[in-house]
Amino acid sequence: GNENDLAAKQSSELGLRCVHPSPDGRVLVSGDRQGNLRVYSLLDFNKINDIAAHAAEVLCLDLFVVQGDEEDRMLLASGSRDRYIHIFDLRRQEVAQTIDDHTSSITSLKFSSYNGSIKLMSSSADKSIIFRGLGPSNQFIREKQSVVHGTIYDTTLDPLNKHLVTCGADKHLYMFSLQNSKLVRNYKTAGAAEMYRVVVDPSGLFIAT
Repeated sequence: GNENDLAAKQSSELGLRCVHPSPDGRVLVSGDRQGNLRVYSLLDFNKINDIAAHAAEVLCLDLFVVQGDEEDRMLLASGSRDRYIHIFDLRRQEVAQTIDDHTSSITSLKFSSYNGSIKLMSSSADKSIIFRGLGPSNQFIREKQSVVHGTIYDTTLDPLNKHLVTCGADKHLYMFSLQNSKLVRNYKTAGAAEMYRVVVDPSGLFIAT
């Protein structure tokens, strides 16, 4: 009846959209359809923080530990349908940076460390992927933008953190070098369906979509 309809409506409006653990396995972050982030401790399963981050649903998350001389920083990146990327310093519980260089929804975020350089890659429904490097002022600086023929739905890194692999609406797998942010491979898949997720196996030899 009406109660069931109301419950279904509330569930669709308030439900979780994505979850992501930290690399050290100590923290779990969730993003919901209202644009909120929640940070949980995986040591005692208590909630650490509530963050009203976005004006629309959170579509993707990634976390990265930046090692420092005095203390490590844990960075959380969140992307939303509102096209903004927010980067939070979870140790200091503050916003480290806000990025708005995409023109549509953010579909995927990936931190990486390659040859001592920390990078942040983002993909969007605007059919582009943007590569950024962490500068001396601890701000991510845009390095390169690449445009493909369809929306990119997901990205992943190879086991050696040398390449970024993307999949999306145009049924192609694109592989980019993290050394120079250039496209190095382009695979046309045989299936007729769009690809929403991509994973590279631990050997680096196989890709599943």
